[in-house]
Amino acid sequence: MPGSPAGGVQDPSADAAPVEQEPQRTRLPLGRPHDRGEGITVTAHAVRTVSQDAHAEPAPGLVVYAVDVEVCMEDVLLSPEYFQSFSVQWTLVTSDPEGPVIDWVAGGHDGDLDGALDLFTTQPAAHTCYRGWVALDGPAGADPVVARVQMSPDVEWSVSTR
Repeated sequence: MPGSPAGGVQDPSADAAPVEQEPQRTRLPLGRPHDRGEGITVTAHAVRTVSQDAHAEPAPGLVVYAVDVEVCMEDVLLSPEYFQSFSVQWTLVTSDPEGPVIDWVAGGHDGDLDGALDLFTTQPAAHTCYRGWVALDGPAGADPVVARVQMSPDVEWSVSTR
């Protein structure tokens, strides 16, 4: 076979799709702001699990995790849709590389948390900071080690809920 190795056997790796690599990220301690550019600063201040005495009740086997998020805007006025995405684009990565990534769940528990980050009924204003809790559902016993906002793929915050 022309173009094939000896014996006519094709190299299976020749047709393999390229492996998508994780972007390089700067890891910040909780409480340190990240300047996204565009006059927007994002900060993850804390991560906690929500106790059962809170109003949020996850599905069986799941726990509600909450990220204390702050979004600040300088001389910029964001569209409401873009502004709202700062309250839903969060994930927690666990210590198990094969384990779950804990994501925000549409129709989740944000409204059930005292002090929830409500960017859906808030009109964005320049020179203003917004802070509150974003709720995520994840498996009980997971060990979140990193908080990420998907809109800034180059940064993450080190966390521990234990």
